[in-house]
Amino acid sequence: GSEHSFPTRRSSDLRLDDIEAAKTNADFRRPYIQNIANALGIKTDEIIIAALTASNTDIVTQAGGLDYAKLVEALEVLNTNFAPRNERIFVYNSKVLSQALNENKFINNDFASVRAVQTGELSTALGFKWVLCNQLDVNNLDGTGAAQANTAHCFAYAKPAVGLGINRDIKTDIGWVHERQTWTFTSTMTMGAAVIQPEGVVEVPCVLS
Repeated sequence: GSEHSFPTRRSSDLRLDDIEAAKTNADFRRPYIQNIANALGIKTDEIIIAALTASNTDIVTQAGGLDYAKLVEALEVLNTNFAPRNERIFVYNSKVLSQALNENKFINNDFASVRAVQTGELSTALGFKWVLCNQLDVNNLDGTGAAQANTAHCFAYAKPAVGLGINRDIKTDIGWVHERQTWTFTSTMTMGAAVIQPEGVVEVPCVLS
């Protein structure tokens, strides 16, 4: 069966002094709204990662960093489990990216049609869309829970295998508080994530050097 997480409600508040706003003809409210939206977007990533961590299939190879063979192994697991082929995603952090950029088969045009050396990032490889996320857990355990130092817990999964339920998407209210002579910005959201098909989510532990 799938693991479920309860919906999570988050809110954020910011204030902007009216005198500060009067010092420039720029609209100070827009960047405040964008910063709040970015913060709640990070929280959304955390909710999804928590669901991925709670319910997944581990690959056989636990030791070592990210290399081509390890991602091929994750791909084989998904194919063997008949995971949906559309919208496959690989989630990794910045240190794992450094490992991938040193792996010839990820950056050599003989193997891949990506321009990783020029752009400093990987967009696709082995049918996965690569998504950089620094909210991934890094601890001293491998994917099975055994001791393994400095391990980043990455995930290869089929997007239809994971569900994100949004009760209320990010909503921002702006108001003027006369007593405080400030603008207030309040954003809220309510959502939860769950893995619908555990065999469609593969944990890829990567030991960081």
